[in-house]
Formats: sequence, C-alpha cells, structure tokens
Amino acid sequence: LSLMMILMSFFAISDEANASTRIFNRIACLNANGFAGKLPIARVGEIAQLDGVVAVTPFNWVGGKYRDEIMPFAQFAIDPNAVFNVMNELTVPPGELKSFQENKDGCAIGRKLAQDKKLKVGDKLPLKGDAYPVDLDRTVRCIYDGPSNRDLRMCLLRWDYFDESLKKVVFRSSSSTAIQPASARTSGNAGMIFIKCKTADDMAPLCKTIDDRYRNSEFPCRTQTEEAFGKMFEEMLGDLKG
Repeated sequence: LSLMMILMSFFAISDEANASTRIFNRIACLNANGFAGKLPIARVGEIAQLDGVVAVTPFNWVGGKYRDEIMPFAQFAIDPNAVFNVMNELTVPPGELKSFQENKDGCAIGRKLAQDKKLKVGDKLPLKGDAYPVDLDRTVRCIYDGPSNRDLRMCLLRWDYFDESLKKVVFRSSSSTAIQPASARTSGNAGMIFIKCKTADDMAPLCKTIDDRYRNSEFPCRTQTEEAFGKMFEEMLGDLKG
C-alpha cells in the first residue's frame, strides 16, 4: 500500500510540474532519434531568426561527477546570454549574471544545489568527465533562484567553453595509430535546443516549421512543447502506470 501511494504521488507531482510549464511558452527541440542523437550548434542561430521566437539556447547534457559522488546532478552547457531569457522565471542578481557571462570558466547553480553542496559565489566546482571525456574545473559565478516547482538544483555551464574543451581531446583510432580529433565526434553538438516563443499561439506553428525545415537533413529533429517533453520521461519508465 505504501509503495502504491508513493508511485501515485510521483505521477501526480510529475503531471502537475509538467502542466505548470504551459505559461512559459517554451518548446524543446531534440534529435528525432532521441537523446543519443546530435543537433548541430548552427541550428541555434537559425531557429533564433524565425518569426515568433524570443530567445534560444543550446541545452547539452554534460554529466560530470562532483568529487566522489556516484550520481551526477543535472549539468547543462548553455548560452549564458540567452538562458535566463528562455527560462525567465529564474532570477539571478545582475552583477553575478554579468560575471557569469564574462568569465568562460564560470557556472551558474541553483539555490538548492548551492545549499546541498554548501557552495557560494567564488567557490570552485570541479567536475570529472563521465559522459564526455573532459574534466571541467568550474568557478561558481552566480546562484539563481526561482519558484519552488522549478529545478533549482541545476548547474549551467558555458557551451562555448565546454565545446572548446572537447576540441582539445584526441582519440586514437582503433584501426591505426593515427590520432583523430575529438571534434570529429563530440563537439559542435547543441544537445537539445530550448526555445522561448512570443505567445502560446506561436508554439504549434514553430514546432511544425522547425521539424519540416530539417526533415530531410542528416539530423532530423522532433520539436514539442515543454510539457510534452517533460512527459517523455514518464514514457521512458515503460508501462509503470499499467
């Protein structure tokens, strides 16, 4: 009975959190093949030029490990000049935001993550490479806050610095002794693209426009509302409701 109540509460809270994103007029674009697929970073600028778009940021999962922790907290490589325009419900002191935008080694973390890890502005935040073969020594430049139903445990890194770090890594080819730049495999990837729309009426047409534009490209994409994107994670659990 306790397990059933926990599961039912999980779905209820998840549905409520997903529904609460409707007011922000955001859509999410990812590769049509899922999270493992690639989205070229050039698409961020191309989508930003479309009618009805307010702001756009890449959202690339980093997945580094902090100290000896086994489970990583959420880390994303983003555009520091756009991310808080896309996620405009999040707030950050102007001085701290400017520092984050001007320092490539910086990161922005949520208030709850700062409390959990006992971090403050100016502290080092070393991340050992796991999902990607790079170790990143970050410095906390700003701490953002927001409503209680938003994710205040994220770590946001500068995408340009993350990509530069990837390009410095080399792989040895399995078929020869030649060295292959990591940029041929892992850099230049936006991961996902989060888009802030002017109005709710712009969301559906933009989803269709973006998907149609890249349908016959090497990297076709799937664009959906932020609410639908959130519900994807429930689907990944399989038929748990059943």
